[in-house]
Amino acid sequence: MEEKVLGDTNEDSLGEKNPLFGRRTAQIHLGPFGYRDAALMLSGLSSAELVEFYAVFGGTPYYLSMIDTSESLKTNAERLFFRKEGLLYEEPMMLLRQELHEPAIYSSVLDAIAAGANKPQEIADRIGEDRGSVGRYLETLQSMKIVEEREPYGESRERSRKGIYWISESALAFWYRFVRPAMDAIEMDAGELEARELFEGNDIPAYVGHWFETICLEWTIVQAKKGALPIRPVRFGSWWGADPARKGQTGIDVMAGSKRRRELFVGECKGGIRSMREKRRGSLCGGHSSYRATTRFATACSRRTRFQRALLGRLVQSGPSWM
Repeated sequence: MEEKVLGDTNEDSLGEKNPLFGRRTAQIHLGPFGYRDAALMLSGLSSAELVEFYAVFGGTPYYLSMIDTSESLKTNAERLFFRKEGLLYEEPMMLLRQELHEPAIYSSVLDAIAAGANKPQEIADRIGEDRGSVGRYLETLQSMKIVEEREPYGESRERSRKGIYWISESALAFWYRFVRPAMDAIEMDAGELEARELFEGNDIPAYVGHWFETICLEWTIVQAKKGALPIRPVRFGSWWGADPARKGQTGIDVMAGSKRRRELFVGECKGGIRSMREKRRGSLCGGHSSYRATTRFATACSRRTRFQRALLGRLVQSGPSWM
């Protein structure tokens, strides 16, 4: 099966038979804003609120323009996602219908990823397709910048068996994680009840915490470009795997380093006090001199403390453009 996606249009316009062939002077992929630029569209929100809104609505300017910053995150999400007339209620499916011949199967792949199936075989088992077909679906979604494949820091994509797939845009991730399963209730005009249940529970804090990690990684790259880190990293990412000391699995939220200079920058980005010291986390990827940088963010909308807010504030001291 072959799919005609938006990227093919770009290839056709620059092909040998097209008048533009050989005349381009630069090329750019126009994707959603990162956190820094998205935050500039949401004036009047606190640092923590900006992170929460970005985790739910992403960086697409059209989506951000619909937000009423005088209302709470729950109220905005309920109005835009959890109502049949909400402008973002059918947005992901409309996107897939416009770009793909068989949107239902691709939507099933995204359903599976949002539900926690992040490896090709796991996705195949969940949606009832063979692994080879799932691989082709994932390649198409990657070409559309909807899905991204990641490996633990320091491992190559060709050799690693720990690579995972995840939805790379937070608004789509939110829709498939929370809105899609609630569609029956929304169609019965009970979306408001679903939104209330969601935002009063524990799922949103955990979800926001995941996207806060990507914000911290973005921050780390910017600081590296400025020369503001204690090392000069050239590679960035996160790490997950076995911790021999604890005889279990663990993860490191942000890592940046230089293999040539044997330097490593390690970051923590989640709320709560961690029992494992950052220095020992760094030692899990041996052969480096480990530096640590810790930031902790309280994601629960109703349970932040002054202490946790102060810790978050340390992240934004590098400049107002971040928050």
